[in-house]
Order: sequence, then C-alpha cells, then structure tokens
Amino acid sequence: MTWARVIIGPALGAAALALALGVTPAQAQPPAVARPPLLERSLLLQLDDRGVLAMLHVRLRGTRAALLLATYDVNRDGRVDGYEAQQLATLLIGQGWQGLGVTWDGVAPRPLALEVHLLDAGADGPVVAATGLLELEVPLRTAALAVDLVVSVAPATGPVLVQAQALDGWRLLTTSYGSRSLDGKALAGPVALEGGALALCVVWLPRAN
Repeated sequence: MTWARVIIGPALGAAALALALGVTPAQAQPPAVARPPLLERSLLLQLDDRGVLAMLHVRLRGTRAALLLATYDVNRDGRVDGYEAQQLATLLIGQGWQGLGVTWDGVAPRPLALEVHLLDAGADGPVVAATGLLELEVPLRTAALAVDLVVSVAPATGPVLVQAQALDGWRLLTTSYGSRSLDGKALAGPVALEGGALALCVVWLPRAN
C-alpha cells in the first residue's frame, strides 16, 4: 500500500492543510452546503502518545465514481495509479472533510501531516474510495485532567460514521450527542452523526511505575 504524504509546517497550519486537501483556506471551515448523497464517510479517531490521529474513509459509487475514474485516468491506460491516484485520493479526502470539524478542549488542533491513499475499486459496479490519515497536535498531557474532544458535522452535509479509541493511558469517560448521553461502549461501533456535535470527554491516566 502506497501513501502520499504531506508534511504541514507550523507556520502554515490550517491553510496548508486546506491546500493539501485541494480546497481554499476559506473552505477549511466550510459553510453548510449540500454534498452528493452517494459520498459515504466514516471517521476513526485514535488518541495515543502522539496526539490525535484522524482516519477518514470516503467511498463514492455510481455514475460520479465512473466519471472521476475516467477523468483521472490521464494517460488513458485503463488504470488510475501513481500520480493520478494521489490526485484523486486528495480530491476525495478534501470532499470528505467538508462540513467536518474537530476540536480539542474548545480549540481546533494544529494539523501536522496528511497521508492519502486511493483504495482498490470494488467489484459491485463503479466504486472509488480513499483513506486519509491526519495527525493532529494537542497540548501536552496532564494526568487526571479531563478534556473534551468534539467532532461536529455541519447541517446538510451528509452523515458521518464516527468511532473513537483510546490508547496509551487515555480513557474515554463520557460521550454525548446533542442532548443525548451515550454509554462509552457505544463507540465500540460507529455512531452515525447527521449534523450537530459528538462530545467525547477523555482523560489521561498513566500507569504508576
């Protein structure tokens, strides 16, 4: 599996991420605009000793998928690979991030690096899929201090399946979606967000030596 990697320098921040995703800086915090309903999205958030890793998976089916595959097959060899695959994966991940927001204790984390990969098409008709792995920098860990990790979805931008896992001393205390409280075990499987925010209260509890 080959990933295309973009390192995002500290001086560029969100603007560099927006360019890496193929959108303008103004679109990095996108308005509530309609997206194609056939664009399926799922987001996995992982807390570990490096910070927060956000893996976004995007899948598009049908006529639009066939059109994109034909458009990005620049050399007309019947395959989308190499630079073509990198460009198409970047486009899809950029579309997938539209309307999505992530905050750590009320602040948007600084993006560090983005990796994108175009997945093999399925056999059930025209399908194109991509995965993007985004590293987010969060403040230094403070033992026993609870913070909120919030995922928000803008209205009318389509559903997102969200799942979270906590590693390396991190613990998930509570989760809530709007006015609804969820058992922490609910995130063992994806939670479907269709607008609004999913708040995860997390805490770092290092093991005693």
